[in-house]
Amino acid sequence: METSLESRKYIKLLAFVAVALSMTVVTLAFGLEETQAANAVNDYVKQGITNKKWVSPVEQNRTGQIKYKYPYEGGVGKPTKIINHETANNTSTIEGEISYMIRNQESAFVHEFVDANNIIKIADTNYLSWGSGPMGNKTGIQVEQVRMHSKDDFAKEIMNLATFNVNMLKQYGLKPTLGQSNGTGAIWTHAMVTRYLGGTDHVDPDQYWADRASRFFGTTYTINNFQELVEDMYYNRITDKTPANVDATSSVRQENGDFIVDVTVSGDTSRIIEVQVPTWALNNQQKDLKWYQAVQINANTYRATIPISNHKLVDNYLFHTYVRTNDGKFAFKAASSLEYKPAVTTANTTYDLINDKLVITAKLTGDTTRVSRVRFPLWRDPKQKDLVWYTATKKSDDTYEYIYDLKNVPYGAINVHTYVQTDGWQELNKATNGYNYKEPTVPKGKTTAKIEGGTVVLTSTFEGTKEELASVAKVEYPTWSVENASNKIWHLATKVNQTTYQARVDLKTYKRYGNYMTHSYITTTDSRLVNFAATSYAYKQPALPKGKTTAKVEGSTVVLTSTLEGTGEELASVAKVEYPTWSVENTGNKNWHLATKLNKTTYQARVDLKSYKHYGEYMTHSYITTIDNRLGNFAATSYTYKQPALPKGKTTAKVEGSTVVLTSTLEGSEESLASVAKVEYPTWSVENAGNKNWHLATKVNQTTYQARVDLKTYKRYGNYMTHSYLTTTDNRLASFATTGYMYKEPTLPKGTTTAKVEGSTVVLTSSLVGTEEELASVAKVEYPTWSVANAGNKNWHLATKVNQTTYQARVDLKTYKRYGNYMTHSYLTTTDNRLASFAATGYTYKQPALPKGKTTAKIEGDTVVLTSTLEGTAEELASVAKVEYPTWSVANAGNKIWHLATKLNQTTYQARVDLKTYKRYGEYMTHSYITTIDNRLASFATTGYTYKEPTLPKGTTTAKIEGNTVVLTSILEGTEEELASIAKVEYPTWSVANAGNKIWHLATKLNQTTYQARVDLKTYKRYGEYMTHSYLTTTDNRIASFATTGYTYAQPALPKGKTTAQIEGNTVLLTSTFEGTEEELASIAKVEYPTWSVANAGNKIWHLAMKLNETTYQARVDLKTYNRYGEYMTHSYITTIDNRLASFAATSYNYLQQKIEGKTAIVPAESDVTDTSSSNLPLTPTVEEESTMSSSATIN
Repeated sequence: METSLESRKYIKLLAFVAVALSMTVVTLAFGLEETQAANAVNDYVKQGITNKKWVSPVEQNRTGQIKYKYPYEGGVGKPTKIINHETANNTSTIEGEISYMIRNQESAFVHEFVDANNIIKIADTNYLSWGSGPMGNKTGIQVEQVRMHSKDDFAKEIMNLATFNVNMLKQYGLKPTLGQSNGTGAIWTHAMVTRYLGGTDHVDPDQYWADRASRFFGTTYTINNFQELVEDMYYNRITDKTPANVDATSSVRQENGDFIVDVTVSGDTSRIIEVQVPTWALNNQQKDLKWYQAVQINANTYRATIPISNHKLVDNYLFHTYVRTNDGKFAFKAASSLEYKPAVTTANTTYDLINDKLVITAKLTGDTTRVSRVRFPLWRDPKQKDLVWYTATKKSDDTYEYIYDLKNVPYGAINVHTYVQTDGWQELNKATNGYNYKEPTVPKGKTTAKIEGGTVVLTSTFEGTKEELASVAKVEYPTWSVENASNKIWHLATKVNQTTYQARVDLKTYKRYGNYMTHSYITTTDSRLVNFAATSYAYKQPALPKGKTTAKVEGSTVVLTSTLEGTGEELASVAKVEYPTWSVENTGNKNWHLATKLNKTTYQARVDLKSYKHYGEYMTHSYITTIDNRLGNFAATSYTYKQPALPKGKTTAKVEGSTVVLTSTLEGSEESLASVAKVEYPTWSVENAGNKNWHLATKVNQTTYQARVDLKTYKRYGNYMTHSYLTTTDNRLASFATTGYMYKEPTLPKGTTTAKVEGSTVVLTSSLVGTEEELASVAKVEYPTWSVANAGNKNWHLATKVNQTTYQARVDLKTYKRYGNYMTHSYLTTTDNRLASFAATGYTYKQPALPKGKTTAKIEGDTVVLTSTLEGTAEELASVAKVEYPTWSVANAGNKIWHLATKLNQTTYQARVDLKTYKRYGEYMTHSYITTIDNRLASFATTGYTYKEPTLPKGTTTAKIEGNTVVLTSILEGTEEELASIAKVEYPTWSVANAGNKIWHLATKLNQTTYQARVDLKTYKRYGEYMTHSYLTTTDNRIASFATTGYTYAQPALPKGKTTAQIEGNTVLLTSTFEGTEEELASIAKVEYPTWSVANAGNKIWHLAMKLNETTYQARVDLKTYNRYGEYMTHSYITTIDNRLASFAATSYNYLQQKIEGKTAIVPAESDVTDTSSSNLPLTPTVEEESTMSSSATIN
């Protein structure tokens, strides 16, 4: 029987679907069947629940004592994770821990505590706590375990902890998922917060779990094991072991851009955990395979909404149904299929020019409800270098509009396409009609120029249509002097009528005569600027009058008179006359003087030459300034300003005591004498010319000036010099005399000084001999005194005046802190502040005797008893203020310490010195020092002795590798005292290949002779040879090495692999297959492909592979992102679960350039139904809206 074409296509499709379904079900079911690795701790807990009827206690609520309540990051009652801790205290109880935490809640607190018998809440879980740093606190409920010490108690505590986790997960709508490095997942430990989120450095409860699991169960226990237990309890897998019997059917429909899959379930529906719907396009080899979580609608119905935009293919789609039940099964249950029907639309694009705006409107027909957006790519450049995409706005009439601003856009053709996107992904070109932006014409015109004095009249006339004339917004004339083009100025014309514009330009503003140029410009109403004419003309300079200037000197004034000749216009053009004038000897003092106009031809100025402060030859130039600001020179005149004569004079000097009387007598004409304003006497000591001072004379009469100068102010006797200067009323300064004289020094009395030592005091007595005036000149006597052995300690002592000839001082020699020979000089200071030495006296200050002594040393354990016995007179013994013992280790003299002795009696002193403070055994030295009551310091004995080091126990250390852990065990031998002296044992351990990663590990004391530590070698991040030294630290802080142990941390083997590369259009499919043992394959954490263009190795990008099954990994790499064709290279790397990185393959391949309709394309042509990277869109990678495309962008 013959069937129709449509029927045959349908039968063929059903057959293909059936085969695909059977193959795919097997593949997916094999890959997704779930099993869990057994763990002895979890098994024991489950047996306790099922066989021993273990039940977690009811939670106790004690939330009243925590006073802090702050919301989570997501708000009150919005935690996203549960963070599990342990107290790290082997001896505490749950009540003690709770009491401590409530007392110290300002520092830290958690929400809950658990042990083997209790679940106790102390803080409201709707609000955050602070126990895991800022990153954990803001999102996590926090629970603390107290350490348990038996197998059953530890197992019950784990059960109670899991119960609490399950209760919180269900209360806050969370799933029992393991925390991840990106912060997702609900089940966490404090260690995971440290590792993944930061802000804290704790690693609990890892060590506690590992220790108790090893000690009680001979296994390990990690967060992975705990999450499995929580998941089993969450889904009730422990108490219900029977297989779940669940069936399902599915149906699918398309609603616009989504597929809706409804799943109907039957059987043990209460045991369903989740329903998932894997979906993919039939003809795409599962490359677009995605899993969708179905949402429960009612007891028997689940619904999955599948956006077609996630797949972006026009094809038949397959929908499988998988059901996860609480017996651990995740099984295929149903399949359905449906062909995707794309939206069909058409577009009509129109344009409206409104002012400077182009309104682009697209009217769509067809399935317009499925339209996601409309975009208009616009460009003018043939190579699309200026391509920009614009997103249209949907209007109320269902049209799409974009308003394009034409301001600053050149006239000409604008290419516009219309792209319509439907269902959120499928974007097609629906219209290609562009728009021609035409430039309007302007009228033609000419401009004439007419000079009127200093003004040019510019007139423009136009010819054109009414529209052209109406388009003129303004006319402007840029105008400049041809000799100075930089002074261009634009002048706005006035509109005279529709065809005529005119401007009057003041050429004086240009400050230049000669040839001028004016260009004429129209500015249109749409802001175009058009040049229509160029006009040149000349601006001629007017003539100036001629003139001469005479100069007549009248005293200190010169009268300057100018006479001008010229036409009436020339004379009328003169605005002012000025005379720049200067002294020929000082051209820098030029000043300009303004003339007064006497009549039309005569100008005059009177210049005060005193202001120049200079006699001699002068020069004056004469300048006209015109009313149009031109400056012209018309004359140069010279003349002489003569200096008046000065009087002559002499000066006499008469010394009267310490004063000199200076008298000057002047001779000259009445005018010269009247010109004297003042007389001054600069005076100085000939031996010190630097102390010159000027003294003003007093005018006695017309010819006589006098001054009295106090020579004491010069502080010096000897020869003096005075010059005489007069200053005139016109500020001239002239010297007229030089006078020398002598200022004699008065004589001083003579004297002697005696010294008499009385105990620690010396009595100094001076006797002076001289005239009454000499003795009366003494203001004070002083005695600079010093120890001959230390001249640096000189001190001056003031004497007391006993009578006219005798002075005396008592000096306390104790202040010098030294015995021996002393020296005193004697100085007198006069009433006029002269200082003179008159005697030098020497004498001796004898030191009192000190007692003799000896010191013994007796070692008592860590203490040395130092005892000193002194011998001497009663005075000598009474002079002892203290005894001290500077003491040091002979091997380290730098650690010297002084110890003060205790006085036992008049002759015995003793100190007990703790030698532990020196932190060293061996030879010691003690010196013995007396300090007297007068602060003398004297050594009287030297004592040596030995501080013996106690012996230490001997020991050996063995190393045993257990997986990633080395167990280090030390056995020590020695006396009871030697063993008791051990404070701790430590193991500095390092990889031989990297000695820089040395870490010290503290051993646990197992008994009096045995110490042990378990070292996690993963922290060293290196396999190979390791070295451990063994050190003991004693109770007195000695550290000693007693053993060296070497061992090998062998690296686990890795699986072998190979990688193939298959080019599919712009994508390369990279597939890796591995061979190895089960342990080797399970060690793979991830596979990555660093990939680059051979021509540009700098663009290397790492791509993460997806795990398809235990031996196969795959990644699809979009080569368009590299923007280059040609040879490519991919290396393949494994990262293991212990973070080892290993390369296992290198693969090369060729990404060939393809052609589409004569144009270079990055992707090959497909159907006319494509996604945003297809040939119907720009052939370079898609750009952001309203941003410029690259130079290779193309639009079809």
